[in-house]
Amino acid sequence: MKSLLSIFLIGSSALLFNCSQGVNPQTNNNDMEGWHFHICSNETEASRVWFELSGMGDNSTYESREVKWQRGRSTFVIVPKEVRFIEDLNLSVRTSGKRKARICVLYGQYVIKSIEVTGTETNKLNRDDNRDNCPC
Repeated sequence: MKSLLSIFLIGSSALLFNCSQGVNPQTNNNDMEGWHFHICSNETEASRVWFELSGMGDNSTYESREVKWQRGRSTFVIVPKEVRFIEDLNLSVRTSGKRKARICVLYGQYVIKSIEVTGTETNKLNRDDNRDNCPC
């Protein structure tokens, strides 16, 4: 009984402190193509994060979408298809209660930028920008 409890506690701890791509079993490999975000839950105090994404999509049409994240949900945030493959992404991130959030912005398998936000921050990102490190 003790060993079963120990295995359960170790497994639960690994899931709580790991925000890598393999944590969410529902994540489809196609969702990891293009833009997507990882919330570093161990460094995020905000209970909600809003992402406003915009830029020129295929066929030279301007696209704009909003994505929301809430504590307790997957740390992997999927970007809507309409803005997933934009070359130059305008990204505005807002946190609840002006609390800190640590977010890794990825394009495909590459971390484009690691962002620490308290309140609101705006970034212009290109999918070919220099690579950054993600703390989670």
